[in-house]
Amino acid sequence: SVRISFWVGRDGMLLTQPVVESQNANPALANSGVQAVISAQPLPPLPIEYASDRAQVYYTFSMMNPVEPTGGTL
Repeated sequence: SVRISFWVGRDGMLLTQPVVESQNANPALANSGVQAVISAQPLPPLPIEYASDRAQVYYTFSMMNPVEPTGGTL
């Protein structure tokens, strides 16, 4: 798994580039996670009641083995 952090503004746009926080992260997974965050813009806006104009966000991306279909016939 890889942990990515970034700051987001009230409007849901990134204020900083995503940063890979995990030591020894798989480079392909890290790059995929960073690209996913960038491509997701704009993120949902911060709630009106949220006191600050920005928030630090952490996402953890992990790789899972695909599930093989079982049983049945086509």
